[in-house]
This record gives sequence, C-alpha cells and structure tokens, in this order.
Amino acid sequence: MKKLAYSVIGVISIGLFSCTEMESNDSQIITGAWLLYEQGYSPGGGYVVKSVSDSPPQVIVLNENGTITSTIEGWTDYKYYQVLKDTIGSNSVLILALFKLDPGSEPKKLEEIDHSYNISFMDGGLRLEYRFCMEGCHLAFRKVTE
Repeated sequence: MKKLAYSVIGVISIGLFSCTEMESNDSQIITGAWLLYEQGYSPGGGYVVKSVSDSPPQVIVLNENGTITSTIEGWTDYKYYQVLKDTIGSNSVLILALFKLDPGSEPKKLEEIDHSYNISFMDGGLRLEYRFCMEGCHLAFRKVTE
C-alpha cells in the first residue's frame, strides 16, 4: 500500500513540475519583425504549400517586452506573447503563446493560453506550426532586416 501511495505522489509531482515554463533566452531568439511568406495546410488529402504575397506585407513584430503587433488577418487582436516550453513528454517544444490581454510576467499554463503555435526554425526563418492541426499546418516567416 505504501508503494502505491509513493507511486501516486511521484506521478502527481512529475505532472506538477512538467508544466510549461518560460525562459528569457527563448523569447530573445524570435524578437524582431517577421514577414509571412508561406502557408501550409492539408485539405484532407496531401499537403498544400502556398506562397503569401508580400503586397501588402503581412508582418508580425515581437518586441523584447512581450508585446506583439501584426498586420496578419486574425492576429491583430493579440497584443502580448510569451515563449513557453512544453516539457510534457520526452521532448521539449517551444511554443509561441498569444494573448489579447496582458498575461503578466508569470508564465501561463497551456490551458490559459488564448492561441498558440509550436516554434521551429528552417533555413534561417521562423516556422509556426498550428499546435492542434493533425495534418500539419504552418506559417513560415523571414526575418525583416532593417
């Protein structure tokens, strides 16, 4: 019986400590202005990748202070972001969490996020993958040089 109790306590502890966390280094890697140039999605069969016109430019600007501005349709209501790590499972995945209202300085739990994407980098660009798209959907960005 004691072994069972210790096992349950161990599982609960792992669950509590494997929550999402934020690290300042992770936020710094994506700060700046990013131009949307590609969208990928699956209409149910195969995978479609489409170029996005740069006229008018669709841009996100991720500021070091956790604010975001965007000209991308559907993103204009989001004013804040956090870069979080999903540490559940064996892999650690960076997540771009978007918020309409100031989330404060404490990292949010996954269930408290308004909208989110998995972050990856390809060919020097930023790739945001829809977290709950089974077929694999993405937005690809190039860094805007000033």
